[in-house]
Amino acid sequence: MPAERVRPFMFVAGSDRQKAVVYPLAGPAAGTGEVLVDRAPVRPADSIGDTARGDWNRPVPPTRFLHHYEGWEFDGVSVPEVLRASDSAFEYAMVDIEPLERWSHGRTTLIGDAAHAMYPVGSNGATQSVVDARALAHALALHADPAEAPAAYERERGPAMTALQRANRQLGPEAVISPAHQRAPGGFTDIDEVIPAHERAAISAGYAAAGASDPATVNLGSPYDVPVHALH
Repeated sequence: MPAERVRPFMFVAGSDRQKAVVYPLAGPAAGTGEVLVDRAPVRPADSIGDTARGDWNRPVPPTRFLHHYEGWEFDGVSVPEVLRASDSAFEYAMVDIEPLERWSHGRTTLIGDAAHAMYPVGSNGATQSVVDARALAHALALHADPAEAPAAYERERGPAMTALQRANRQLGPEAVISPAHQRAPGGFTDIDEVIPAHERAAISAGYAAAGASDPATVNLGSPYDVPVHALH
């Protein structure tokens, strides 16, 4: 889409019942000025049988969702325009699993969604999989016993990921849209009159801390760098 029709940030609008997420995947292409865009319209299923749990590859026409989003335009971003421009779409259920009692069995362990499947909010599914891999490599470098390393990794990562799974059930950083909708269902012109800046910041900061993406934690560097002596 033309870059000026998307804006260079992640756009989230709606409520805890129905929302739309739109964001660019790259900078403007040379010559055309267009950007590749991803979008995720989210709403309750029309019936229980509409979606299959865990089926992520069910193709549907992009216009299937269009009638639910007519008139959704905010600050120049038109959700119907984005949906009409889509080449393809997939429909899947927003599902997770209860936190597992354990990830590791002897020399075998789980990482990523296999260990802590969570609602896809906050961009944490892939991110935490990468962190898991670093944490597991770190544990393997520090423990000579290959059965102790997965257990150490699980002790380190398990509590934080359980907390993050539960935070995602509450919409993660997107939770800010719920009080905005509840307090101003007819819309607003000044967000500060609806949700003060300190309240918005607290929601964002709380989730960032849960996912270890807050500035203070990030600036400390990775806790999972492999010690040099372990590489020899």
